[in-house]
Amino acid sequence: MGQGARVVDGSAPASPCTATLVIRNFGGNPSWAFAGVFDGHGACGMEAAAIVKDALPREILANKTLLTADPIAAIKVGHPLLF
Repeated sequence: MGQGARVVDGSAPASPCTATLVIRNFGGNPSWAFAGVFDGHGACGMEAAAIVKDALPREILANKTLLTADPIAAIKVGHPLLF
């Protein structure tokens, strides 16, 4: 699986911190990709963005049957706060 990730601290104390992630062949399927930009804010923004970057793809893949049948439902189950 091809994957790239990056976590960037904001340039000023109040700036957001972001983590980006791209996974090709997501879930072992060559026609799937997962891409995300995770935006954190405040004193723990960088840590929060990094945690979600690591956890969300894993949670979505936890139910691969649902991901195959209904990708949107798999994302909702993977992270219910998104919807």
